[in-house]
Amino acid sequence: MAYDGKPYDPDGWAQPATVESQIFGIDAPGFYPWLMSGVRHDLFDKLSGVLKPHRSRNDEIQTNVFEKLHAKLRSVEAEKAHYAQPQVLRARRRHHDARFAELFGSAPERYRTAQKAIVQVERAITDDILMLGIAREVVAMQPLGFLKFLHTPYVTAETLAKMDAHWGALKAERNSWSKGYEAALYA
Repeated sequence: MAYDGKPYDPDGWAQPATVESQIFGIDAPGFYPWLMSGVRHDLFDKLSGVLKPHRSRNDEIQTNVFEKLHAKLRSVEAEKAHYAQPQVLRARRRHHDARFAELFGSAPERYRTAQKAIVQVERAITDDILMLGIAREVVAMQPLGFLKFLHTPYVTAETLAKMDAHWGALKAERNSWSKGYEAALYA
């Protein structure tokens, strides 16, 4: 048994043979725990580098998986992002706007790159290594018109529309970060 009650043997649903198992196979009602056990084993096989026929309870995650995750967080973009703290940015912009752009490039792009690395490493740890199976998005649901009834000169209908469009674009981009890391992780 796993920590959450799922069986260790993903093929245990087949023995003893029942009418449901003969008709529906693993997709039979009530066989979900064995189905998820198989999914977890397949994922752990990738992490451990051990093929299914050679699988054992003593298998461990390959060291290079952790090295890849560490390298992703220590990437140049993630390293540089902390140099662009808001107070440093304001001071440099006041005094050396042009020079700042030459030296540091686009700070927002560095933040996005660092955030993407953090999201992907978090997903690899939470979803693949710990197998917590939490359904979530990177960007939460958009606040439902929290500025609509504030009648201030700072928030116009046009600004709200721009905010909604910008939120949608950011949500689509950031939510895509949690997908596609597997190719690099298991290569």
